[in-house]
Amino acid sequence: RTLEENAWIDAITRQDSLEERVLGLYDSYVQLQDHESAFRLGDQLIAAKGTAEGYIFRANARLLGPNPDPANALVDVNQAIGMEPDDARGYLVRSRAYETLAAIDRDNILS
Repeated sequence: RTLEENAWIDAITRQDSLEERVLGLYDSYVQLQDHESAFRLGDQLIAAKGTAEGYIFRANARLLGPNPDPANALVDVNQAIGMEPDDARGYLVRSRAYETLAAIDRDNILS
C-alpha cells in the first residue's frame, strides 16, 4: 500500500474525535486529489466545530479539481481570516483563490 492509503486507513479506523479524524484524512484526500471528499470534510468540521480551520479546508477544497470555485473559496477563506486573523494558512489559501480567479479571467479573455 502507498503511504497515502495507509494514512487514510489509519485515520478512519482510529476512535479519535471527529476533528482528529478530519485532520488526518484531509491531507490524504488533498494528496490523492479527491477534492469532493476534502470539501465534505471541511463541511463536517464547520458543522461540528465552526472553526476557522474548517473554513480554510473547505476553501482550499473549492480550489482543487477540474472546476475550481474561487469566488466561493474567497467567501470561506475570508470567514476564516475574520475568525483567526493570525492563522497564515488563511492568507495562503486566499492568495491561491485570487491566483485561480486571475487564471480563469485570463483564459476567458484569450478564448
